Amino acid sequence: MGCKEIIKVEPLYEEEAWELFNRTLDQYDALSQKEEETVSDIVKECANLPLAIIKTARSTSVGYDIAEWRNALNELREHVKGQEHIIDMENDVFKILEFNYNRLNDEKLQECLLYYALLFEDFAIRRVPLIRYWIAKGLVEDFLV
Repeated sequence: MGCKEIIKVEPLYEEEAWELFNRTLDQYDALSQKEEETVSDIVKECANLPLAIIKTARSTSVGYDIAEWRNALNELREHVKGQEHIIDMENDVFKILEFNYNRLNDEKLQECLLYYALLFEDFAIRRVPLIRYWIAKGLVEDFLV
């Protein structure tokens, strides 16, 4: 694609990863110790990778619910079980994206995600035309801009 320079993306520091998870949830209230431990474990399972943290936080942000966070953590641990020794960042990101894809539990939403993933990496994607395309394809019902 005409890439002139490869830039290596490093995982976030633990505090940065924690902050990103909370910012993604818009969660700034004081958390209990158990909640903090659960969030910390989720962030660690995401290998402190920004994309993985954001996707996982969004998949658990339907409502602020520690039970949902624990459920997501257990599912995530089960999903990456046996893959603990993979240190390749590309594989780490893939397994987290796959986990979030599987959590959608709606075939049409999964199709939306797959369509989005097919778009060019450096292509600016406009939200409204993309959603209108999904509506035309029958993947979503309707939306408010």
